[in-house]
Amino acid sequence: MSSLNLLEHDYDILLMLPYARAQDRLAGLRHLLGAPATWHYHEHGQPFCLCHKQRYFASAAHTDHHEIIAISQTLSIGVDIERVDRKINIDRLVTRFWPNSERVGLHILSPDAAQSSALRQWVRREAMVKSMGKGLARHLNDYEPLEDIQSNMAGYKSWVYEGFVLGLAWRGSKSPPRIGLLELPT
Repeated sequence: MSSLNLLEHDYDILLMLPYARAQDRLAGLRHLLGAPATWHYHEHGQPFCLCHKQRYFASAAHTDHHEIIAISQTLSIGVDIERVDRKINIDRLVTRFWPNSERVGLHILSPDAAQSSALRQWVRREAMVKSMGKGLARHLNDYEPLEDIQSNMAGYKSWVYEGFVLGLAWRGSKSPPRIGLLELPT
């Protein structure tokens, strides 16, 4: 199996693009790292992986039958993925999980624009919270991701790829990291 080794290509983060979730996550890690790896969790649920006794920050997310994974040797990371066409109950979502500062703008948008904006904000919020490494459940409704981005405590990048919104957040670097994107070979 060909691979992009994180260190050989001087990336700070490698992100495996959406692949069929039925495939083996360890095969994806092997592809990212160039060697067999194991997947583990810290006490608050933040994943990490081990490869040749080296510890890597890791994050994974899934939607329907697709998953993405990311690894980094130096940065705490978080990822999320959602289908672009996913319909969400905006009122329920923002009331339950967002502070007032993020709720305000959605109500002035058209219904389609509000759906798109809410979905992208949700992906950002989940990736940012995952990058904190403290668990999702207790931090979604009181956390303001834009404050961390504006203060350079964290960074965020998103993509639309083959019908999915992908979000990647990182902590531990004030400058944008070098990100390698790759697909799992079939």
